[in-house]
Amino acid sequence: MVDPERFADDAQEPMAAVGQGAVYTRTSLGRQLRLEDPAARLLLLERYFEPYHAALDALVASTLARFGRCLVPDCHSFANRLGREP
Repeated sequence: MVDPERFADDAQEPMAAVGQGAVYTRTSLGRQLRLEDPAARLLLLERYFEPYHAALDALVASTLARFGRCLVPDCHSFANRLGREP
């Protein structure tokens, strides 16, 4: 699982402390999802996280150029507290 709404740098991402940074190593119940492997993590970030953000950045830039403003909604549909936050 790669979460594009997390900081890529685990030092900046609080949820990395529970294995749910940009690249998940733990499930929401704390079970191991994958082994911590820096090379695999980098590959996942390069393959999914970075292209997503590049596309989002390009879309925002083109929208700003065309309209002078841009709204990026961030919507979720889960409980206020999941029980895994540090």
